[in-house]
Amino acid sequence: MPRLEDRPQMRSALRYNLQLPTEYRSDDQCGAGLISNISMSGVLIEHVSDPIETGAQLDLRVSAYPGSFDTELPVEVVRGTRDGFAARFVDLAPANELVLRRILPAV
Repeated sequence: MPRLEDRPQMRSALRYNLQLPTEYRSDDQCGAGLISNISMSGVLIEHVSDPIETGAQLDLRVSAYPGSFDTELPVEVVRGTRDGFAARFVDLAPANELVLRRILPAV
């Protein structure tokens, strides 16, 4: 069996590791966690305060840099992890894409 590092990269977008606090909410739940990696297509949130089910539609609250206004990014949870979840961005407005582009190069 091939080692993990020998397998081809299946992600469509380059991921960046970081430690960025975030809050998330839906119509019936809310919580907080830490963004541990992010790309133009998705995000990994760890150390969440409450578990989230696969398929949940959430809004993530993030800041492009300290002191900036918070932006809400719509996501869909694609899988749970040991202490968090992975999600893909859905229906990003151009302004939200700009916020992501400001976060990614700063990493």
